[in-house]
Parts: sequence; structure tokens; C-alpha cells
Amino acid sequence: MKKFVTACIGESTYKCKRLTKSDVQKISNRLLTIQSYCPYEFARKPRCIEEYIHYKATEFRHLLLYTGPVVFRDILEDDPYKHFLLIHSASRALSKSHPCDGDLEFAEMSLKVYVECCQHIYGDTFLTYNIHGLLHVVSDVRTLGNLDNYSAFPYENNLMFFRNNDHQSQIKPLHRHYKGPMTENYKNIS
Repeated sequence: MKKFVTACIGESTYKCKRLTKSDVQKISNRLLTIQSYCPYEFARKPRCIEEYIHYKATEFRHLLLYTGPVVFRDILEDDPYKHFLLIHSASRALSKSHPCDGDLEFAEMSLKVYVECCQHIYGDTFLTYNIHGLLHVVSDVRTLGNLDNYSAFPYENNLMFFRNNDHQSQIKPLHRHYKGPMTENYKNIS
């Protein structure tokens, strides 16, 4: 989702046409209007699209699953908007608590078309391993259940805790303790 927003409004090398400042402002105004109607069950309320660089993953998810079709409508050109709707509808189908076979087939077809159209709409630089990985998401859902079953969103706000405490851990990885022959030989040479 961040890559999509960067392609539309950010400093990017993608070939799609960037939105004008007034169009970006329209999207932000729509998000701020939606903000007052956003129920408290959502972890974060929508904020200006210009702040997308500082968005958390839950904000991109909210944009993808809920507000995106509304805020991008009649602002994005036809091809990028329809392309966005492909990943939106596939994500909605894969996020259902119990997706049926029809949902999975629909999502698989939508994601296949999405990946195939990326190069045409955004150019070669948009195609990355993560875009290719979308082709395998449906098989993961078949194996593991819906997207929320193996999502990292519950840990998003605790990531800084893990980063800060990694170096203080009592259980240190082997590479931090290993003083093998190469280390000893280096000490003898110097």
C-alpha cells in the first residue's frame, strides 16, 4: 500500500502520473471528514495523506480495506483506480473470518490480474519480490486461515521494545560469543 501511495503522490520513479497538489488535498480532506465518523474499534483514525511517510501499517491497512475506494474515487485516473480496486477487493475477501472457496478463487484471480497489470501502469521498477509474493497469498490463506490469523499487526506497536531490548538480552546469539580459530589467529598476528 505504501508503494501505491508513493507512486501516486510521492517522489517516485514510477511511470504513472502523479497527482496534483489540489488532488492530494482533496484526498486529505476526505480522510479528515471520514475521521469524525471512524468508530473507536479502529486502532487509528485516518489522517492527511501527505503524512503517509509516517503512517503505521494499521493506517495503510485501513486505507486498503475501508477508506481507499471512497477517497481515491474520481481523483485517480481510471486505470490506477481500477487497479487499486483489484487489490482492495482481494484483500477484503482474504480478510473474512471464514473465506469460502468462491472468495479464494476471486481473490486469486484478482491478485493475478493485479500483478500482471503492475508493469503496464507503474513500470518495471514497481515490480518487486513483494509484488510477486501476492500471487502466493491465497495459498497461505488456504493453509493458515484468513489474513488476521498470521498477521503481525498485534506486534506493530511493540516493535521498538524488541529492538531496544535485543542487545540487552541474557540469551546472546552464538556469533556474539564465538571466538574460534580465526579470531585467535588474528590476535596473534596483530
